Amino acid sequence: MNQPPAVEPVPRRTLFCYGLADMPIQMAAIPVLSLVPAYYTSSLGVSVAAASAVLLGSRLFDAVTDPLIGWLSDRTNSRYGRRRLWMAASVPVFMLATYKLFLPSGPVDAFYMLTWLVVFWLGWTMLFIPYYAWGAEISPDYNERTRVTAWRTGIGLGASVVSKLVPVLAGFFLGMAAIGDNLLLIGIMMLLLLPLTVGGTLVGVNERTDYLPPRLPLLPGLKVMWHNGPFKRLVLALFVNQLGAAISTVTVALFILDALDQKEHVMLMLLVFFTFNLSGVPFWLRVARRIDKHHAWCLGLFGFAGFHCV
Repeated sequence: MNQPPAVEPVPRRTLFCYGLADMPIQMAAIPVLSLVPAYYTSSLGVSVAAASAVLLGSRLFDAVTDPLIGWLSDRTNSRYGRRRLWMAASVPVFMLATYKLFLPSGPVDAFYMLTWLVVFWLGWTMLFIPYYAWGAEISPDYNERTRVTAWRTGIGLGASVVSKLVPVLAGFFLGMAAIGDNLLLIGIMMLLLLPLTVGGTLVGVNERTDYLPPRLPLLPGLKVMWHNGPFKRLVLALFVNQLGAAISTVTVALFILDALDQKEHVMLMLLVFFTFNLSGVPFWLRVARRIDKHHAWCLGLFGFAGFHCV
């Protein structure tokens, strides 16, 4: 029997450079979903009802831009690559929205919050969608793609841990423990890291040029996906996964802020939470290699749901 040709392992330098761009993505996730609403409602005069409507409206906008940016990225043809161009364009958009949201100035109301959340999620999508799609294109090998994802996740979570550690240390040594102080520090870190980390990925990773351009228009392509049973099951499972993760991520922060009333210790508790997240990456990489990714994912989902019921 003919053996499939061996695939060269992805060099560690490439894995490291690719993982850099996940740092600002992971650093921003918790603050923009929990700390920003908490700060705007508790200190800047935005009502809880208005903040809730703003969060919903901004994510509905995101539901439109996600597939649109993905569709456009697949069809981009430039000498810089189809993923690189969108990621580079995302940096000024992401930085501007981060500055306005994390370091607010001037009259701040619900419209201000909505405007800059919409810009924030647009910049996030321009970075996130092409970047994660690029990860699946770095290697054609099943196990190598798992390594790519593991490195990206590990580096991103490592940055998330550091973004919680810095405010904890600032609170302990400098007395900067308020939510506004936490947002200030995280915002400054993101503004410094965004061009450096995304730039490191764009420079350090080669983008393949031997891809086949999409031939199906958007609507016929959606019909093909709708009639693809395995794909629909995958999307449903991913929806459940992301729904649970989103609920858990926001609920943990809000539980600390409101139920426990530990506003001055929220970053310490989140630091512990994300440190355990980071420590699980090598374990799940080994599990995925041993029992295949889809079985490891199912096992993780059941464990995730089980621990939340305890």
